[in-house]
Amino acid sequence: MKITMQSSSMATTGKKSQSCLDTSSDNKKIKGVIRVLALFTSVCLIFLLSSCILQSKQPNTAPSVRIVSPQDSEVFLASSLRISIEAEDAEKNLKNIKVYENGQVIGNASRSTSQGQFQDPSLPERWHFNWNASENGTYIFGAEAIDELGKRSTTFVSFEVQIPSPVNPSTPIDTIAFENYKQNLALWQQTAINSYVIDFQRICFCLPNLTQPVKLSVENHNLSDAIYLSGAAVNQSNYVHFYTINKAFSLIQEAFDAKAAEVRVVYDQEFGFPTSVFIDYDERLADEELQFRFNNFISN
Repeated sequence: MKITMQSSSMATTGKKSQSCLDTSSDNKKIKGVIRVLALFTSVCLIFLLSSCILQSKQPNTAPSVRIVSPQDSEVFLASSLRISIEAEDAEKNLKNIKVYENGQVIGNASRSTSQGQFQDPSLPERWHFNWNASENGTYIFGAEAIDELGKRSTTFVSFEVQIPSPVNPSTPIDTIAFENYKQNLALWQQTAINSYVIDFQRICFCLPNLTQPVKLSVENHNLSDAIYLSGAAVNQSNYVHFYTINKAFSLIQEAFDAKAAEVRVVYDQEFGFPTSVFIDYDERLADEELQFRFNNFISN
């Protein structure tokens, strides 16, 4: 009987020992899981802090800016001009563009609309400023682009305003411009030149394949070949955007017929063809203007 009781007591003690061992093992597992979770959390926190520090240390670059129109050294025969500007900020934080006339701030440019059309975010932003010349002379215009953090950059152009004085003070300026157009068209037609090579550049908020300077070859008044001045070939589907001299005269005539808000043209004194053309069809709209220029004319 005593032996039986001892065996029962030993069995009970064995079960208790085994239970303690199991509990101790479970506690170790739980502690191990807690350590892994704590380590994982620490790694995540370190990663997040490192990312924040790296982002905070990334330099904020100054925006870029250029005056699209007027071009440097251009001559204008009108007192009212639309200053066209494009600007770009790598961080997309462009805040404002200040406009300068002869070193003095005269206002802020306005963001141009695209008549409801989607503007490619990869392209520079479009801005404009409407300005009236107080008198004839040379003007230096500046545009200063400023981002949200105060970084800024500035560009300048110099141009000349020559408002012709009419013989009859009551003669409108647009009448003088149209008479000037007819005289130069007649001069061009008298040359009887129908084949030539000329550099052409379209000035607009367009893709680079339309704004790069191109060398045009014209035969019998028709565009026969075009090549970018960089040497790259021009896709023939883009030929429609490049104008011959006769086409330029037609566009000017159409602008006068349509009573465009502004027609500014500079003509070559020897041959009469337009060297610089700016047409604003409707001053209430932005980015519908047409602007282009010719250079380096060689007749065949």
